[in-house]
Amino acid sequence: MKTISLKKVSAVAVASLGFGLLSVVPAQAAAIVTSIGTVGTPNQDATVGQTRTTTVGFTTGANTSTTGGVDTFANTGVVLTVPTGSSVTLADRDGSFSTATTAAFATTGATANLNAAIDTTTGALTQSAQSAAAVTGGAVIAGTVTIIPDVPGLYTVTSQSAGADATAYIQAAGIAGTVGTSGLGTAALGATTGGIARFTFTTPVTTASGDIFRFTSSGVGAITAATGINSDGTTANNPTEISGVTGSWAGGATWTRSDADEGTATITVSSTTAGTQTVTVNKISATTGAPTSTSTISITWGSAVAISAASTAYMAGPAEATDANFTSTSNAIPRSADKAAGTAIATVAVTLVGSKGAADARANTVRATMSGAGFVDVNGTAANLSNSSQRTDANTEADATRYVRVYADGTSGTGTLTVTLTDVDSGASLTLGTWTVTSTGAQASIAVAKTNYTIGKAGSTTGSASTTISAAGAALAPTDTTSTGNGERYGAFVIVVKDSAGNPVNASATPAVISSDTTVSSGGTCALDAGSATYGSSTNGVGYYNCSFATVSTAKSGAKATLTIRIADPDSTTGGFLTTTVAVTVGGSVSTEVLSFDKTSYAPGEAMNITRTATDSSGNPVFDGASAPAITFSKAVGGTAPGASFYVGGKKASTSAGVASVFAPAIGGAFTMQATSGNAAGSALTASATVTDANAGLLTQIDALNAKIVALNALIAKIMKKLGVK
Repeated sequence: MKTISLKKVSAVAVASLGFGLLSVVPAQAAAIVTSIGTVGTPNQDATVGQTRTTTVGFTTGANTSTTGGVDTFANTGVVLTVPTGSSVTLADRDGSFSTATTAAFATTGATANLNAAIDTTTGALTQSAQSAAAVTGGAVIAGTVTIIPDVPGLYTVTSQSAGADATAYIQAAGIAGTVGTSGLGTAALGATTGGIARFTFTTPVTTASGDIFRFTSSGVGAITAATGINSDGTTANNPTEISGVTGSWAGGATWTRSDADEGTATITVSSTTAGTQTVTVNKISATTGAPTSTSTISITWGSAVAISAASTAYMAGPAEATDANFTSTSNAIPRSADKAAGTAIATVAVTLVGSKGAADARANTVRATMSGAGFVDVNGTAANLSNSSQRTDANTEADATRYVRVYADGTSGTGTLTVTLTDVDSGASLTLGTWTVTSTGAQASIAVAKTNYTIGKAGSTTGSASTTISAAGAALAPTDTTSTGNGERYGAFVIVVKDSAGNPVNASATPAVISSDTTVSSGGTCALDAGSATYGSSTNGVGYYNCSFATVSTAKSGAKATLTIRIADPDSTTGGFLTTTVAVTVGGSVSTEVLSFDKTSYAPGEAMNITRTATDSSGNPVFDGASAPAITFSKAVGGTAPGASFYVGGKKASTSAGVASVFAPAIGGAFTMQATSGNAAGSALTASATVTDANAGLLTQIDALNAKIVALNALIAKIMKKLGVK
């Protein structure tokens, strides 16, 4: 076994990391104790996944102090070296990192009051508390290192000392694949038919000079090459062809070890046929000649990777920074921006997936084509996208992710973007997606897109001039002022600004809200909707504004005002405006409430529309947002009984957008609904209806039929009497 010296490494570690003498007491009080490395278990065999523990340490030399005091020792620490591909560290004995780190070194004991503490991250040795007694030499400081090899190869544990280093060896034998989908450290590989695969085989420590290892292949494929390397890096001892003919590996490879040191062979295999190839490694003892099966490796040969329809292309806004922002939801949002040349309109993230289900990082071609208004650029990195004057662009980087960006070309209108993927090997193509984007011109019109609330409460603000309407917005009253977060309420009305082609466009300035009667309303406020596919006024945050209006505290019930919403007219030479209007009124608090059914009689389980109506003391509809009471029924109803809510336009119906939420009882007969009024008296509200008894109707039909049968029998008897039939 060769000894690996790390004295130079030790010197560098001492200089750069400060692992040297411990300064826990004044320097003049310390006695330096020289040390010589000792090894408890120098050489061990192992296989991947097998736990191995080795002991390393040092023996102290003579005390150089003649005055006594605290002794320190000249030992820089413990170093663990691992094979290429291993994740094992001093702090994590198996390299899994799946649980909390586990200390791999623990002090086992010491004499003469010299105790060492090990830093499992750096391997540094430091000295713990001890007595002031001088050390005469020969004290042993030792500890154990426990590892679980995760790949085949040589693991060394070195105690670095001023006197001499000492190294313990753990040799993990076995096979490890170096190419294929399974990666390093496995006895199973995936490879592409027509290509090649390689794996390594590392010999056990117990290998003797003259031992022979034979590599034979079964199933599909064959061995095509083999090389060897010793632990010292020499390559003179390579495997040879079993056939004895140079370059003819059909019979396999044979490897006669020239010394007892560990070695690693690299075996190359290939197959033109899909299927499974198994390579078996047998050891033939140089002493007894007996064969022993050592290892096997399985290589699964499959078809070449091809582009797959599982590849995705999702569009999002031009400023999206992470791939997480590109989703099927973002893909459904229409994208538009100002027509000014160079304005970024949208970005598409393309993720390439191969036919085997893994990311496809081959140099496939991603091509973007633009028809209509707009230019495109394609790149492998989003940060490298830039404005261009191209209608078509392509990217062939060897990367599984590509990006496409659309830019305005200076003209207004729509453009169609098509993104395609072409296989670098087969030339096969598929379309990943098609999108329509819009380049907008100057503002040309303003209109009311939707009216939610028009009856204000004196001294209050109705609606929300918020950029974002949250999921909670639908359930909150238009006059709610206590909620927090983004956009708790809907706008009282929604304004849309469009260009001459009818496309929504952001106004040059936020629309102003002007009142025709400032004794009724002082005006209002608008804010550009940020865009929400579920709750927003718009789906892409372009051209739509959520607006509120304020009502003067002295305004009387029934008072009216016309709100004019305006923006500058870019075609006007005299400072004109583009305008639209909304009529608003003032409503008071609840004075009278009425419950009503939409019918007086229902079939069992029939849909019902329940309406709550409220007026103020002047007989006008109450303000939008006044509380509407919950309703209960004297009989069990289907669906959900109307809960507490708020009035809009003085009414609250249980049916929304034609969809009923409550259904008549299944039991026939009269029933009532009731609620507690929100007016000052707190009186009970009631209304009645009936459910038709299906059985009663059937009995009526049976009675009518019986009457007809009686009449028919009488007629028959009369006829028989005339005929003289007795």
